[in-house]
Amino acid sequence: MPHRSVARQSPGQPYAQTYAQTYAQTPWAATAWLSLAASAGLAWATTGQPEGFEDAPHQPVRETRIDRATGRHQAWWARGPQCDFLHMRLDLTIPDMDVPHLDAVQTLTVRGLAGERASLTLDIRALNIESVRVDDRPAEFHAEDRSLTIALPGQPLRLGDQRTIQITYSGDFLLADGLGLNWTIGDPGGDSETDRFSQIHTQGQSENNAEWFPCHDSPNERLSTEILVRLPDGYTALSNGRLVAKSVGDSDLVTWHYLQERPHPTYLVSLVIGVFDAVELAGPGVGAATDIPMVAYGPKGTADNMQSVFAGTPDMLAFFEQWLDEPYPWARYDQVCVRDFHSGGMENTSMTSIYEQAARSTRQREEDLISHELIHMWFGDLITCRTWDHLWLNEGWATYGEVLWREDRARQEAIADGLPDDEVQGEARRAMLEYMLQLMRVQRRFNRSRAPMDPALASNLYTDPELVFERADDAYNKGAAVLHMLRIMLGDDLFQKATRLYVDRHKDGLVETDDLRRCFEEVSGRSLERFFTQWVYRPGLPRLDVTIEWDDHADELIVHADQRQRIDADNPAYAFNLPIEIRSGDKARTILMPMDERSASMRIALDERPEQVAVDPELSIFAATRVEKDLTWWRHEAEQGSTIIAQIDAIEAIAAHPDSTAGDLLLLARLSRNLDNPALIRESASHAALALVARVLTTPLLPVARTSPTVTQENPS
Repeated sequence: MPHRSVARQSPGQPYAQTYAQTYAQTPWAATAWLSLAASAGLAWATTGQPEGFEDAPHQPVRETRIDRATGRHQAWWARGPQCDFLHMRLDLTIPDMDVPHLDAVQTLTVRGLAGERASLTLDIRALNIESVRVDDRPAEFHAEDRSLTIALPGQPLRLGDQRTIQITYSGDFLLADGLGLNWTIGDPGGDSETDRFSQIHTQGQSENNAEWFPCHDSPNERLSTEILVRLPDGYTALSNGRLVAKSVGDSDLVTWHYLQERPHPTYLVSLVIGVFDAVELAGPGVGAATDIPMVAYGPKGTADNMQSVFAGTPDMLAFFEQWLDEPYPWARYDQVCVRDFHSGGMENTSMTSIYEQAARSTRQREEDLISHELIHMWFGDLITCRTWDHLWLNEGWATYGEVLWREDRARQEAIADGLPDDEVQGEARRAMLEYMLQLMRVQRRFNRSRAPMDPALASNLYTDPELVFERADDAYNKGAAVLHMLRIMLGDDLFQKATRLYVDRHKDGLVETDDLRRCFEEVSGRSLERFFTQWVYRPGLPRLDVTIEWDDHADELIVHADQRQRIDADNPAYAFNLPIEIRSGDKARTILMPMDERSASMRIALDERPEQVAVDPELSIFAATRVEKDLTWWRHEAEQGSTIIAQIDAIEAIAAHPDSTAGDLLLLARLSRNLDNPALIRESASHAALALVARVLTTPLLPVARTSPTVTQENPS
């Protein structure tokens, strides 16, 4: 579905504006607070409380399980396809691109399923149906605003019977609302040639393609498609699959003929028409990392910039083929920057639609979006969620594809820099954790869901499929977090093997969450039913208070954790093993503290007081975690934490603590200026230092730390 980048979300902005107004007499302080708000995840800087633990009221979803007036169950139940849709040929005629009207002849080839069927009902949206023929015989039909019912003449459709249905219709498209078929008229005074010409793009997901052709508008059916579009010369038409022919007819209209032979879901059928610059990125003889034909399209005048923005796509495709052990499944891969696109991108089969400004952007800014949409060609297009209940199988994997690409890109850059193997793997791991941190931050900040009223990650608690994309248990970020937890729990090797089994077993098919679970169970030999029940079928996430103390007399480390989220019959305590990493010098060990109740404690005998004690430094548990421990541990981890997660935890803990000293400000400043540190460490330290400076306005910093105070900090995310 349309990609939503975590970087474009801005939690806490109203709080930052309040602080800026409070300190208006000192402009530098106001600037510091606004700068903090712009940094994703530093929520303590804009709320004054550790991220994810502010006393925000629970916000129920807009829909509940029943209609309170009638008692009717409010949920979404998938409609059966009635028959097996084999092929659609869609013949469109657009004589004038400046008049939003098209004439169409659709030919559907269907085959009977179990039982007998005397009629067939298709989804439509305000199309003008002129005639219907079945096997070249006139057929009676009844068209309403949202459905077309066709009486099948002659014998009922039986199991294995094949029929050909021809529907002649027309449509007017005056409203371009981002869904269905969007027809925008050219502006004679537009800045570019593209702006001066009219343009069409379609957006089928979730169930909106019925706006421009009759269909079973649900993800639970696949068919091959063929689109012929006749339109005036000078325009480029793009659709799914391979271009069979381009020809000029008697009417001087140009016919573009596309064929998508491998079946795909209806919502991924796409049509784009406009005037574009085109840049060839890959194909036979191009010398790229893949021979798959690959073109980027965008507004006139953007060709050189598009060459830069989309330059990494061939390498991405080759990487995903290798990592998944599955060849790219479609005839080509195009990326089309279209006007007035309402999201980031949409993974239509073999041709992704992307928002227009991407053509004028930079490679660095757009690469997450590009990788997200590209891996959708496997997760979403080749393998499709059976119902929108399981959307996370599409979007969680696409979001984790961003993580995988960032990880591999860091690995390749480290190899190119000549780093030794252990440092290469370290750089790759850092990039992976850094991006997972961003994804989890959004969920920890905003996901306050709980059973039974709120929908889980996989749930049919919705009355409109569009709302699945808006729920707090986000198919994108939480979906990626679930996959990340599986990876950390099973290890990289088993995680990849299970993923490859899932792709191999379910390609060209429809999936539900249990299909993924069974593949991971088969490869790992573990029972994962509790894992999926807890993290996928249950809304929300655990919120932990963890305290860590050192007992000098017993030479023991004492760890205690409490689950602070709502716990009741519908929301039992979560069950997991909480990693506690203990380090002294070059010695390190990780202790897993079992937790399946409200509270858990552990005493760990050690030879000496450790230098570092980090809670879950690899984000293996999808939780909002607040940690209390000695400030000296935070200081040591800020400079020498074992992972980027441990370092950022420590940096933000130091900045948030009221007993931080002037020496801590110097520590943060030193970290922010050290060019050997990763960019995120430098940025986090810089923002943390700004927060300490801003706090001087109300509470002077202590000159030195005479004791080792305990500090509270939530893990970032």
